[in-house]
Amino acid sequence: MESDFLISPDGATVVYRADQDTDNVVELYSVPIGGGPSTKLNGTLSRFGIVEAGFQVSPDGSTVVYAKESFSTDLYSVPIDGGASTRINDRLFSGPGPFAISDVDNFAISPDSSTVVYQSDETTDNVDEIYAVPIEGGPPLRLNGALGPDGDVRS
Repeated sequence: MESDFLISPDGATVVYRADQDTDNVVELYSVPIGGGPSTKLNGTLSRFGIVEAGFQVSPDGSTVVYAKESFSTDLYSVPIDGGASTRINDRLFSGPGPFAISDVDNFAISPDSSTVVYQSDETTDNVDEIYAVPIEGGPPLRLNGALGPDGDVRS
């Protein structure tokens, strides 16, 4: 079940999506569960950007992983108390335009909070495969083997 808010595993922080700063611009925030000022977690959004529902807090409570859409859907990690967001997926650029065409469809954080596994078409347009990447970023590793004709990794 996707939610627009999550409580960190230690119960200290609430992470939520809202159009808090700009009407109809949905962004990601954290706030101490006892109250206090909120911190915006996502980086700058493009004019048409949005933080998708379905963000996750790592099991150790240190990191938030979220998808941000702006022409393509990319995956980011950020410390739960704020800081720089890091894009952790690769992008596929194809065709005449300057924009990435790949999309991250699903993701999960490993139980030890070290790795994010995700589904994306970042190698071949419209061919979903499964990748693993360190939660703080780094080169993604494709986990599935070679796919047959019209092959695809499913949800």
